[in-house]
Amino acid sequence: MTKGKPEHVDSIGNSPQTGSIQGRKLDVVSISGQVSPLSADELAACVSRILAYGTVRESYHSREERSGRNISDDDLQHGLSLSWILAKEPNWDSYHRNWEYLIRTKDIEGDELHIKIVAEPEFNRIRIITKY
Repeated sequence: MTKGKPEHVDSIGNSPQTGSIQGRKLDVVSISGQVSPLSADELAACVSRILAYGTVRESYHSREERSGRNISDDDLQHGLSLSWILAKEPNWDSYHRNWEYLIRTKDIEGDELHIKIVAEPEFNRIRIITKY
């Protein structure tokens, strides 16, 4: 704060002079909307917690392709509850501003199942984008 001039601090503690919020440094990446992706272990913990206490939703695309791909909701729940692996590196979707994760797992019959999800831990929700 400069002597004789009060420093502006807004209602949540933003200070343009210091670039901090209530004493914490701002994360410019978070402000731009692209946060770091979850690690495989963080994603596994997140999925496990959401399966137990949260919501799993399918996107319009995923719901519409359900009958054509013969993948039931039980297959999805089963596949997400198993020990799965990431089939490839997380993909940043700049239009929706989130990370998409492709999981490789097994369905109820033991057949290979790929599920592309968006984990939304702040809403205690998983969105299923597609499955095959």
